[in-house]
Amino acid sequence: MCSFPFPRFLLITMLLLLAAGRSFGSDVTDTIAQRLQSKLSAARTDSSKALTLLSLSSYLVNKPGSEPADMAQAFSAANKALAIAQKAGLKTSTGLSYAVISQIYRERNDVASGKKWAGKGIQFFRQYKDPVVGVAVCKEMANYYDHHSPAGLNAKIQLFEDAISCMRKVNPGSIELADGLKFLGDLHNIQERQEKAIPELKEAIAIYHANRYDKLQDIYNLIGNAYTMTGNLKGALDYNLLALKNVEKYNDTSATAIATYNRLGITYVSLGTPLKAVPIFQKALKIAEKNHDNAAYATIASNLGQSYIKLKRYGQAADLLRRALKLCPTDDLQYAANITGKLVLALLPLKRFKEAQEALDKLPRSYLYDKDADVIVLNIRLAVISLYLDTRQYDKAEPYIIDFRRLAKKYSSNRSMINAELSAFKLDSARGNWVSAIRYYQRYKILGDSINIANHDRQISQLEVQFESEQKDIQIIEKTKNIELLRRQTHLQQRMLHSQRLVRNLSFAGIALLALLLAVSYNRYKLKKRANHELSEQKEEINTQNESLQQLVTEREWLLKEIHHRVKNNLQIVISLLNSQTAYLTDPKLLDVMKESQRRMHSISLIHQKLYQGDDLSGLFMPTYIHELVQYLRSSFDLKGAIYFKLDVADITLDAAQSVPVGLILNEAITNAIKYAFSETDENIIDIKLLRDESDKITLSIIDNGRGFPQDYDYANSSSLGMSLMKGLSEQIDADFYINGSNGVHITISWILRKLPVPLN
Repeated sequence: MCSFPFPRFLLITMLLLLAAGRSFGSDVTDTIAQRLQSKLSAARTDSSKALTLLSLSSYLVNKPGSEPADMAQAFSAANKALAIAQKAGLKTSTGLSYAVISQIYRERNDVASGKKWAGKGIQFFRQYKDPVVGVAVCKEMANYYDHHSPAGLNAKIQLFEDAISCMRKVNPGSIELADGLKFLGDLHNIQERQEKAIPELKEAIAIYHANRYDKLQDIYNLIGNAYTMTGNLKGALDYNLLALKNVEKYNDTSATAIATYNRLGITYVSLGTPLKAVPIFQKALKIAEKNHDNAAYATIASNLGQSYIKLKRYGQAADLLRRALKLCPTDDLQYAANITGKLVLALLPLKRFKEAQEALDKLPRSYLYDKDADVIVLNIRLAVISLYLDTRQYDKAEPYIIDFRRLAKKYSSNRSMINAELSAFKLDSARGNWVSAIRYYQRYKILGDSINIANHDRQISQLEVQFESEQKDIQIIEKTKNIELLRRQTHLQQRMLHSQRLVRNLSFAGIALLALLLAVSYNRYKLKKRANHELSEQKEEINTQNESLQQLVTEREWLLKEIHHRVKNNLQIVISLLNSQTAYLTDPKLLDVMKESQRRMHSISLIHQKLYQGDDLSGLFMPTYIHELVQYLRSSFDLKGAIYFKLDVADITLDAAQSVPVGLILNEAITNAIKYAFSETDENIIDIKLLRDESDKITLSIIDNGRGFPQDYDYANSSSLGMSLMKGLSEQIDADFYINGSNGVHITISWILRKLPVPLN
């Protein structure tokens, strides 16, 4: 790796700016050309000549227009620079020459040759690790990959990560570094890796601010989009409104302004307020129409049409989408496919089935039958399914539903899985297959509940609820005492009635004493009548007290549900606060600590959610809870099939005092296995079992087939937070805790099941 004095470093920086595609006006251009020619004539060293030739070549490539003479001169200058650099052993100039020559071929539309030279530059950089070369060749090679395919997107991201790593060494804190971070954040957004995109975009904003650059509506848009995709709709709305403020401040009517209005509208739709989104989309539509940007018009019209559909304004949606189809770019069928799918969904409620079928027939066969690629295909297939279901063509709908479920699962699209389960439910319901229909509907509801985001704007006073609950408990105790007293009185009354019956029988037996006992018998009769009356009143009192007690029991159950609900909501608020706090953290360790805390709180929140949603307040049904906890952790780490979970959970119900420690232990063990147990080549399995034997002994085991603990790791005396937490929680429920890390990590806890109280009826 070569070193060079400060003025030469400035020259390299200027070269990188030119290679990034900066353009200049004609008067400035002539001045730059003259200065470079003069500097080349005055150059005395090979290093100075090579760098000046490369600067001249980059300038000629990036100047406005594409004159053959300029391209020929640029190619000549770059080859001369390469020859000088190779002869003199100038590593930096050699690597930069590869990047410039690659760009020249690319500008000439000779993609194969351009990629070949960029590949030489990459190999050269890998060999000599020169950061200046790394910035140039990595950014150049990235131009040869398309982000629409997974492989191309991954390659592009890796190249930009390498370029940014070099840029931090070459020119830290620069606008160019901020530009690179912004582009990388956009790529991670496309990859749906928002946990990477958001910190990169925020770092870019900080660098822009440090350089007093404040036209940031495009990057605010990107962060807003990232927050929308994570479900943080408040964060999305905040950043989209910042972008809107900048657009209006600078009277921006460019493509950035269109994107700003579009993403703000999408955020309003995600918040469940499509009525607010309509005027926002309409502003974007006017700018796109004024700029004659048909691609933008098609995109915005598609989103506005979807808002009209949500508002049940199907006629408006159909008219707008038909106009958008006419303005679609003819060189990209994806626009037409996307709009056609939404047009069909607008026509179906209007019973215009023939028109919907004709619109679908205009699409290439690949979108309807063969293509197996992106979300556009999923939307089209959903439109076809909806058409066949609405027209009762169930045999035609069935293969589409099967294929739709396969594609949704393949691309891990929760929204598409929801639509797939709902479509399968409609099909089986129409056919009278009620058992499978109910099963699909249950999956549809579970998936819908799993991605619903709780947005609460009110604070909850838990102490007030606790006080009310205690007061109700006191009243219940007093009522119970009164009931016991009434029961004793009833028993005395019953004994009294028994005595009266005995007297009556004796009076009938003593016929000889009838005259003598007549007065007594009459008197006893009066007493009995009075006693019966009093007894009836007392029974009525008992019934009233019983009804009052039942009402108190019902109120107590409601309060318990409300407590669980509010505890769950409070935990969600804390999780949201922690999530907001992570936006201001750049230290990966602190971010990891925040994420760990969020996952622990979510495991507790899920317990309280299940308790208030269930009918049995006395305990938590563990199979459902463990399944949902695993699903949450799987999506939290974005595993996408990288780890296989095996679940063997018996039908066990635990009370809240046991389920909270067990949930936290599960969270710690699974999180540690996901983070540390496996390498990329492993067949990664996490086996979770919760079993009960005949003596009511519960055994929980979490086993992975990963690398296990290091040989020198003393886990018995470990003071790590996770290990200490699992041991402490085990002691809390009087459980035996075992761990073995020799062949994968085996964690086992066992305890005696606590008998749940019998609920009051």
